[in-house]
Amino acid sequence: MQSALKFQVEPDWLAWKQGVVAAIREFLQGALSDVSEEDVDWEAWRVLYENGCTPAMAVSRAYLREV
Repeated sequence: MQSALKFQVEPDWLAWKQGVVAAIREFLQGALSDVSEEDVDWEAWRVLYENGCTPAMAVSRAYLREV
C-alpha cells in the first residue's frame, strides 16, 4: 500500500521541485539564474512540500520573506 501511495505522490513532488527552482530563479533574478534541481538540497525542502507549501511559499520561507 505504501509503495502505491509513493507512486501517486511522486509526480506532484517532481512538479513541485520544478516550481521551486523557477521560484528561486525569479527571486534571485539573475544572481543564480543557472540554478538547477541538482543544486538544491531536496531533503531539506521536502518538509515544506509535505506541509502543503506552494513552491513560491517555500522559497519565501526559505529566504525569510513574508508570505
